[in-house]
Amino acid sequence: MNSKRKHHALVRMIGGASFVALAASSVLAQAVRNDDADPGTAAPPPPVVTTPALPTSDEVIMLSPFEVDATREKGYFAENTLAGSRMRTNISDLGAAISVVTKQQMEDTASLDVNDLFRYELGTEGSSTYTPEALTSRGNGVADAIAGINNGGNTTASTNTTANRVRGLGSPSFSLNYYSTISQIPFDSYNAASFEISRGPNSMLFGMGSPAGIVNQSTAQALINKNTGQVQVRVDDRGSARASFSFNKNLIDDKLAIYGAFLYNDQQFERKPSYDITRRQYGAITYKPFKKTKITASIEGYDNDNRRPNSVTPVDGVTEWLKAGRPVYDSKTHKVTKLDTGEVVSMVVGSENSYMANDLRNFIATLPGYDANLWNPAQTQYNGISIFGTGAITNVNSILFVQGLGFQSSGRTMMKVADGGLQRWFHPTQGNNPRLRYDIVPNGSTGYNTATTVNTLSTVAGDPNYVWGNPTWTDVYDTYETRSDLNSMTVVPPDPNYLTKRYPGVTDKSVYDWEHVNILNMHVGWQRNTNYNIELEQEILPNLLTFSAGWFRQDFDSMQLYNVGSLDGATLYVDTNIYDSEGNPNPFYGRPYVRGTDDPDRIEDSQAVDQYRAMLAFTPDFTKNKGWTKWLGHHQILGLASYMDYERTTIRRRLQFVDGDQMIKTRYMASPDVPGWRLEGNQSYALFYLSDDGYSVNQSSGPFYPSGNDPISGQVTVYDYNASQYRNLDATMIWNPHYAGTGKSARKLTSYSAGWTAYLWEDRIIATAGIRRDINRTHSTRDANARPAGLTAKEAIEWDMKYWVDGVYQLDEVFKLWNDWARVSGTTNTVGAVVKPFLHWEPIAKRSGDNLFWEFVENLGFSYNKSDNFDAPTTSYVDFFGSKLGKPQGEGKDYGIQFSLFKNKLFARLNWFESTNENSPAASGSNNAIQRLWWHVDTTAFRGWLEHIWMLNQGGNPSLPDWRLQFTNDSDAMREMQQWVGEKWGLNNDYNYYDHLGGTLGSTKSTKAKGVELAISYNPLPNWTIKVTGAKVETKNNNVLKEVDAWIAMREPVWQNAKAEDYLNAVGTATLQSLGGIDNYTLYNTERKGNIVDFWHSTNYEVASGATSTPVNSTAQDGSTTVEGYWNALYYPYYALERDLQGQQVAGQRKYNFSVLTNYMFDRGALKGWSVGGAQRYASKAIIGYRGKASGANGTLLDISDVSDPIYDDAMWYTDLWIAYTRKIFNDKVRMKIQLNVADVFQDGELKPIRVAFDGKPYAYRIVDSRQFILTATFDF
Repeated sequence: MNSKRKHHALVRMIGGASFVALAASSVLAQAVRNDDADPGTAAPPPPVVTTPALPTSDEVIMLSPFEVDATREKGYFAENTLAGSRMRTNISDLGAAISVVTKQQMEDTASLDVNDLFRYELGTEGSSTYTPEALTSRGNGVADAIAGINNGGNTTASTNTTANRVRGLGSPSFSLNYYSTISQIPFDSYNAASFEISRGPNSMLFGMGSPAGIVNQSTAQALINKNTGQVQVRVDDRGSARASFSFNKNLIDDKLAIYGAFLYNDQQFERKPSYDITRRQYGAITYKPFKKTKITASIEGYDNDNRRPNSVTPVDGVTEWLKAGRPVYDSKTHKVTKLDTGEVVSMVVGSENSYMANDLRNFIATLPGYDANLWNPAQTQYNGISIFGTGAITNVNSILFVQGLGFQSSGRTMMKVADGGLQRWFHPTQGNNPRLRYDIVPNGSTGYNTATTVNTLSTVAGDPNYVWGNPTWTDVYDTYETRSDLNSMTVVPPDPNYLTKRYPGVTDKSVYDWEHVNILNMHVGWQRNTNYNIELEQEILPNLLTFSAGWFRQDFDSMQLYNVGSLDGATLYVDTNIYDSEGNPNPFYGRPYVRGTDDPDRIEDSQAVDQYRAMLAFTPDFTKNKGWTKWLGHHQILGLASYMDYERTTIRRRLQFVDGDQMIKTRYMASPDVPGWRLEGNQSYALFYLSDDGYSVNQSSGPFYPSGNDPISGQVTVYDYNASQYRNLDATMIWNPHYAGTGKSARKLTSYSAGWTAYLWEDRIIATAGIRRDINRTHSTRDANARPAGLTAKEAIEWDMKYWVDGVYQLDEVFKLWNDWARVSGTTNTVGAVVKPFLHWEPIAKRSGDNLFWEFVENLGFSYNKSDNFDAPTTSYVDFFGSKLGKPQGEGKDYGIQFSLFKNKLFARLNWFESTNENSPAASGSNNAIQRLWWHVDTTAFRGWLEHIWMLNQGGNPSLPDWRLQFTNDSDAMREMQQWVGEKWGLNNDYNYYDHLGGTLGSTKSTKAKGVELAISYNPLPNWTIKVTGAKVETKNNNVLKEVDAWIAMREPVWQNAKAEDYLNAVGTATLQSLGGIDNYTLYNTERKGNIVDFWHSTNYEVASGATSTPVNSTAQDGSTTVEGYWNALYYPYYALERDLQGQQVAGQRKYNFSVLTNYMFDRGALKGWSVGGAQRYASKAIIGYRGKASGANGTLLDISDVSDPIYDDAMWYTDLWIAYTRKIFNDKVRMKIQLNVADVFQDGELKPIRVAFDGKPYAYRIVDSRQFILTATFDF
């Protein structure tokens, strides 16, 4: 946004806010009573947790040990906290690394949530300055974890709420009033008393939690004998509108009070359309039936709906197309033309049997550089490369190659979405052989019906349905859907000379206006939650023994549908089809779009957690005794017992055809006449168009997907080969439960702890010690697709009949499939001390005359703290052997020096620390080094190789068309194959070995953080506050992929020594010999030859399972020409990418950070009531990748990171400013404050590189928003 537009936006914002403020003032004028407040004093701010009413001169209020005294907060410094031991303790008496964020700091900096707070705190990173390291499931791009992603089967979405970390170790645990909370629910300042940040493990709070630390929000409570209220409205230049109202009402003096808070927050963003709308309601009650008894209760509702914008630019497939001359495809002529020159550069024909085959040969003869000597005898290959099919266009060595042009998949129906609606729904026809019917085979060997599939077309000459014998059919079957493509890096090797090609994100605003347009408007999510809390506190013995017990419950439900950028990197393509598949002018021709995933996931997540705790505080004080016992000091001793009961239900839904015309049912649904049939396997993918005209992105695609569970209905255009015409058929798709990722999990956590804080030698020594025992039990359900091993064919069918009824996955039955309980327990400890050796030496103090040096010496302290914890996940993770992964755990050590000056106006602490995060799990769905190993190599390739051999042994002939169907369409044959393959595979004779590991397959890594932290709080005047923080933090990875290494060591010799002759029978051997031999046998309709002599060097073999029938082929351009080639080109680089992290600094970490905050309020003179303040923040450069080097496995190609040659981004400076005006209005009954904040004043909006390729060039960019203007009006009464 340019400066003029910024100015107009600011004027409109101020004008609108002024109107709202005046309206609110009028309302307040009617509500204020004359006896509400003393006219000479300002109304107090809203009540905060544990802040008692100020005592009168003849009254002393004694605080519970479970309360902090918020009245002792000074500016940005809070003197005491519960974050050390759950009992009130001065921060200066704690060796642990703890920061308390006060209400004034939240108010001055306009901070609303944890990510806002993390801009200013020690060792913390929030989403405004930190981009989490996240790759897509296929590892081919950067996933936008701030906008929201679902990575593979991981049903916990990554969103802005958890896009943060502490000390580089990971996201912290979160707690509410020191009860553990569900991490997806964000905190908000509307009902907050304070936020406490404990960095590193702290088993005094939680023995089980993130080793990175704990962030606690203390909420406001009802205060007895107080009547207060607050109205606050806030707007910003993005169009956001926020309003909150809170009140405290005393109902019965000294007995009963209530507190309420309400929030509406419509957060808007620069990229539109987008929103993040939150509604919250909070109510609290405090009741003191007796003087020493207090009961508190609260309830909070949370409701969020969101369509958040992208924070990362998509991969630029538009510029690739422009540089290539804008090639487009004419389906009527089958030719490709470059619009820049008008030159016809290529032609697409699917088969040598097509009536257009000679037209293609004649066309090739007209191309520049044509040489007739390069034909093979049959003229099916030119220069050794087939001229037929899409490979002729995409193979860089083909005479027909077209840079910048690619092809859409024809395996699914395609939706074209624009302006929020479904504009066209059809099935691309190229190479698509639709199902004609099912032939039911009644009462097979199992006693149940089976079905074989009969397809419409044949590729066998002479067959009545021979597709190439009917010119009309040929035209349809050979009509392609094209798009722009990313292939320029393969054109001029070795530039760039690296293996894994990384195409850059958009940087050109003429291609995509990344400042104003949200390309992810189709994404949608919502969250609902209710918190319940009841607390009982009883003083048993005055100032000595206090008991507390409580219950806390959360009921959480959410849905998220993140269709773009999770499986594959979000990429801008151009629709390059002049005509649609029916031959009509294509209305989307030349327009850009992003492609949705093949299998859009709609994740529903429900969590319910009950927590119970009881605490007994013993606070003996011997200091007032006479005699030697006074030297025993005073103490805080706490015993705690707690119990958590947690259950989670996740449902992963996918769009599946459920109804429609009979042809739709036949083509896209399984046969309902087969017991145990499923609504699975026929999805639809979508193209989301982002322009109303031309190739430049200038608008959103609109909010296509509903937030509810509504079906999608419409007409699908398909080709009816029997009638030789296109038909528009009614179809309905529903969000059907998918077996993978759907299930329940449960946790039962029992904890006991004891803590002790001793104040000895007149408070010169404060010692802390604690011990905690946590017993954690978890279990989860398994999906029904993983049938128990050893079932007979009949039992397997009956199993499916139980869990799939009328095609629908039976959730009630599936949720009974509980695995055994897994038990993890741990004993954790905390030991710490603060020593102030010169405190309270009165004779010296008198002689010093209270000079500054003695004040420094007297308050000088030395601190030490050591604590550990563990973080057992809710899911049971196992390694490749089925053994449970090591217990995630952490340990932290802190050493510090501190002092105070100027009558405690200044407090400073310098802290050195070491923190570890051991055995942090990574699931296979989000780690390509794991997923490609077990699925691509061991399952798809090796198990598939054995399937190929079994089909040969049964008489299969790979030179014939559709030769696999006689096996894959016969359920009895498939069960026999699975038994044989399972025995030969070498994994417990189990064809589904990886489904039966007893937990989620994963691996671990560890991180260690070291550094130094400085915190200074200074209040030179009552109306002037200053806070300075600075940190040096360096966090490094270690023990990366140790479980993967162990599995490779076991399986790699098996793969490399597997020879086909050990598995082939006489039938299979004879078939191969008749086709040319085991190392060179003929395949159907291709010049490629099969070779299965040994698995490691096999190529061009077809498998029985999976949609990808050929896992490796000899003409692959990505290097996967053999299994060994796949390993070197497509597995090893991902493995090395993870392994290269060993000993290296975590991604994106900024080693040095510094911030200074200050606020000054004018309390006299002409400027009385005005206040000004600001913050200056600095973050040093960060590693965003490494240049590459050659491992040797792929020749001279750069395929692994050169960790000795890191690439850094620039250091960052941030400046925040604010100005406020405060005065009393309505006869001094209401305190009004108007505040303007400008965040990141000097930022005009830019793209910041966050990842680099092996050539050192950036390929991924974070969108940095321009400065933000925030206007807040607050009325306290």
